[in-house]
Amino acid sequence: MAENDNGTQWSDNANVIIEDIASDIKDKYNIDLKDLLMKPEFYVSKKGIEVTFDNINEDINNYMVDMESSMQDDKKDFEKDGLKCDAVSKQLSQNISMQAKQNNIPLVKPLDIERNIDIEEVIQINNIDNGVMALISKLSGLSNFIADFSNNYKTYNLGRWLFDGKKNYVVNVSLEPNAYAEFDIAREEITALMNNVGNYLKQQGKPDETGDTPQ
Repeated sequence: MAENDNGTQWSDNANVIIEDIASDIKDKYNIDLKDLLMKPEFYVSKKGIEVTFDNINEDINNYMVDMESSMQDDKKDFEKDGLKCDAVSKQLSQNISMQAKQNNIPLVKPLDIERNIDIEEVIQINNIDNGVMALISKLSGLSNFIADFSNNYKTYNLGRWLFDGKKNYVVNVSLEPNAYAEFDIAREEITALMNNVGNYLKQQGKPDETGDTPQ
């Protein structure tokens, strides 16, 4: 995890991509990409920085397109797994809702719950069989309430439920590890970082009320 004093940070997967392209950016524009992402304020006064930044952004986008084109098999596996997890999540959601009604247990969708996650049992699944259905039935019968923390990734619903009882259990529908998924998350992360820097440079480069440009 890369981070500076201002809290700008990115994941290890994003760091691999940033380091891979940084040398080309350095050779082409004489700009340290990591330094630009962490300390954009140092580049505000650099001549033509907005145009240079747009060109760097375009180079990074082209790099991402090339990377994605080389990962088509991984992408297909990811999409197939995503559809499976979506179907599993929908089926479990219906079953858990039914179990909650039968056992007269509250089923809630909270923003968050303050709890000690270190002592929870987390069960990762990506398919449904008789064992999973029996587990859901057992956990439902032992719970004070069930909290639905399901979320969406892309177009896929990923189920996540907390069964609160004497011991807390979390059932989590998980995507299988996939190189394309890791790349896609890193790409979104880098895009957000670049957007933040671009917005900062444009904002700092605007004339103030007196018509002067910040230096």
